[in-house]
Amino acid sequence: MLDQFIKYRLKLKENNKLGAFTFQIVLNGIFGRTNSIYFALYEPSLHGSVCGQLIMLEVFTEMVSDDLLWCNTD
Repeated sequence: MLDQFIKYRLKLKENNKLGAFTFQIVLNGIFGRTNSIYFALYEPSLHGSVCGQLIMLEVFTEMVSDDLLWCNTD
């Protein structure tokens, strides 16, 4: 399941100086299109605040971590 996260489209919702933000993952695939809100911490990359390395992803009560890369597609 973690391998699929990198294929999802991430929409940045809020950002602050701590690098903690709320974003929306838009799932487009065999399950159809669904929107869910997650809380995550990221490590900024050389591209600035738009792209970074996702170091923690919390999904409701579940928490997973992996070296996932994300970019805002808006």
